[in-house]
Amino acid sequence: MKYQLENTSNPGVALRVQEFGEETPPALAPEKNLRWMPYVEPTPPAPTPEQIKQQLTLAVQMHLDEKARERNYDNIVSACSYAAAVNPFQEEGLAYLNWRSSVWAYCYTVLAEVEAQTRPVPTAEELIAELPTIVLP
Repeated sequence: MKYQLENTSNPGVALRVQEFGEETPPALAPEKNLRWMPYVEPTPPAPTPEQIKQQLTLAVQMHLDEKARERNYDNIVSACSYAAAVNPFQEEGLAYLNWRSSVWAYCYTVLAEVEAQTRPVPTAEELIAELPTIVLP
C-alpha cells in the first residue's frame, strides 16, 4: 500500500510518497510533526473547453486521414486534391471533398452544442461514430 509522509501542520500535502506493500509504515517521532497517511491518487483536473476542442478535432482529423489512407492516399488533403482537375480519380476526389466538408460541419455543430452545454462532451470514439460516412463512387 502507498503512504504519504506529511507534516501535521500542513495536512494533505505529501512530502514523500512511498510504497510499503503489506507492511505498516515505520513509526515517526511525534516531535517532528510528521505522520504517514494512506496515499490517495489526486484527481486530474477536468479538461478545459479548449483542450476538449483540441482533442476532438484531432480525433476527427485522424479519422479523415485514416479513411483516405484506406484508398492509398497520403491523407484527406491529398484525396481532396484530385477533385480539382480532370483525372481518373476526380469523382473519388469530389466524394472525399464533400465528405470532409460534411464531417467538419457536423463536428463544429457538436462542439458548439458542447460549449452551450446542450449536450454532454462525447468521447472521441462516440463523435467518430456519429460522423457522416463517406460514399465513394
